[in-house]
Amino acid sequence: VSAELGLPALALYLAALLSCWSILRKIRANPPRSAEADFRGTALCLQTGLVLFAISAGSLTFSYVSIQDVFFALTVVLERASHLTFDGRSPSEQYVRVRA
Repeated sequence: VSAELGLPALALYLAALLSCWSILRKIRANPPRSAEADFRGTALCLQTGLVLFAISAGSLTFSYVSIQDVFFALTVVLERASHLTFDGRSPSEQYVRVRA
């Protein structure tokens, strides 16, 4: 990243990786109660994938491969899903009343 786009891009890339790591750590520490094992297991697998990707990206050539984008997207999806309740409504929508 830094060879093609410079040090500011490297800093943003590392910030994105660290942000994903911290979000996944928070999900593992405090998963939703109704699907605790599923969220912990998924967050652990994503964290393991991030570590393996970071190790292999340092030693292999991953030119123009967007595997890290998949990790970023899956982290965001998992975080959003952890805020949803399992009746399909978010916590902010639970207090909205619909008039019949």
